[in-house]
Amino acid sequence: MAELQIDFASLSPALQTAFSYLAEGNWRNANDCFDLELKQSPLEPYACLGKAMTACYLKTPEELKYCTGEILDNPFFSAALKYAEGDLKDGLTQLVVRLNYEKQRAQSQRPAIDTAYSQTAAAEAAEPELPSGKANWNADDYARSGDEREDNPVGDDAADEPADNGEEAVDVAKGGNRKKIGLIAAIAVAAVVLLAGVGAAAHYYLIPLSKYNKAVDMINNKQFDEGLDILAELGDFSDAPQQYQTGLYVKALNYLANNDFDKSKEILEELGDFKDAPELIESIGARRVTQEIKTIAAASVGDIVSFGRFETDGSEADGEEELRWLVLSSRDDLVTLITEQSIAAMRYHFNADPTNWADCSLRAWLNGTFYTAAFELSEADFICKNYITTPTNPDFPSPSGDATVDKVYLLSLNEALTYFSSPEDRLLTCTAASYPDTYTDAEDCCCWWLRTPGARLESAVGVDTSGQVMTVGYDCYRNEQIGVRPVIVVDISAVNGSAGRDPEPTAMTPTDAFITATDALYTSQTDAWFVSPTDAPQTLTPTSP
Repeated sequence: MAELQIDFASLSPALQTAFSYLAEGNWRNANDCFDLELKQSPLEPYACLGKAMTACYLKTPEELKYCTGEILDNPFFSAALKYAEGDLKDGLTQLVVRLNYEKQRAQSQRPAIDTAYSQTAAAEAAEPELPSGKANWNADDYARSGDEREDNPVGDDAADEPADNGEEAVDVAKGGNRKKIGLIAAIAVAAVVLLAGVGAAAHYYLIPLSKYNKAVDMINNKQFDEGLDILAELGDFSDAPQQYQTGLYVKALNYLANNDFDKSKEILEELGDFKDAPELIESIGARRVTQEIKTIAAASVGDIVSFGRFETDGSEADGEEELRWLVLSSRDDLVTLITEQSIAAMRYHFNADPTNWADCSLRAWLNGTFYTAAFELSEADFICKNYITTPTNPDFPSPSGDATVDKVYLLSLNEALTYFSSPEDRLLTCTAASYPDTYTDAEDCCCWWLRTPGARLESAVGVDTSGQVMTVGYDCYRNEQIGVRPVIVVDISAVNGSAGRDPEPTAMTPTDAFITATDALYTSQTDAWFVSPTDAPQTLTPTSP
């Protein structure tokens, strides 16, 4: 086993003093220093190891390689193994494996070795000794019993006696051979048992250790699933359960570093109170928002970004999904976004009475139910209040209603024509969650509301399934299968380092024409307005709702 190396310079002064006492053999002072350190840091692995070394009278870490299995029963050594990390963890694990291996080998060899020794001693006691000083001894005489040889020592006279016990001599000789064969067999059995002990040690310790090290290496190389599977197979070997949790924790951190917040949160919730998992879960919301705003700030017009969460896949069991938005414009730290798809289907107004954008129930739903459900408080801080005006329909002079201040709104007729210059650009699909409630054509394209009033106050302009703008409008109450496509303006000044904005209405939406009449009224806020260039109102042929 390689010597366990400890970088004493990296330890606290108190631990350095304790280990210096240990090296001097000052067991009492060393023990007191380690106790003091453990009172302040109960999970300090080096202090636990020092306590175990003091109990076994080991002066230096190098002496651990000579220690016996006694240290395995020390509770402080177990604590050191549990809380150690890095090289200390590897060194202690190898020590445990070696000591357990030697213990297993000793237990498996002892019965066989004892048997072999007893059989050898018995054979040696039964086998006669060669006569002293006689080079060519008489086999017939040697076959006699010991008593007989003592009473009748071999001599010249005895050589003349007839050898009438020849058959007995042959039998005794065969018996001697059988004893020798038995001795060889006993030794062979002992060897087999020894090999079996080594095999058992390999099976129970060496092979699992190899797998353990492989799993740790895989996790370090971000092969998380493979490494975690191996650790799960190892069961209670060494600290495999703790390493499994550590592997999960590292996997969650990797997801977090790559902004995969949902997977990271799922793993951290599985870990419970492990390390700082609860604190990381609490931080995920802020991390998600920061990343969302950074992505929006870096996006160009036409890009798709994520912001907020809403039920879009139609399966409530898996929670809400990231809400995807199309970037319409970006100017002066203000980015205008519109949902990539229709996220719901509903009436423009809850009854058949005349209405406009300021009074309709759809506006109330967007700024109430939808806004609350889609955005966390940390996200809502980045969404601007918008001063909304709705000019009249160029084809039908219906009153457009009062100006509003909204955080969520719909495009007007001219905004839709400006941002989406062709019918193909205005084609829209709906989310899986809203699909059952939405009218769609054979290509799964749907209609969607605009905020401009239609030919009468009971109707509002919309875009049909072919991408054409319906200036005559759809009935606000009867058409409950028309899609809803929210618009928001996000303030990215926090990312760009600009000054914060006032809590009052701070962003003016793209309007159908540049409004100059309100400049004097809102002079103090003009730096926060967001006014896009617009084209002249485009007139379309009225169509039936």
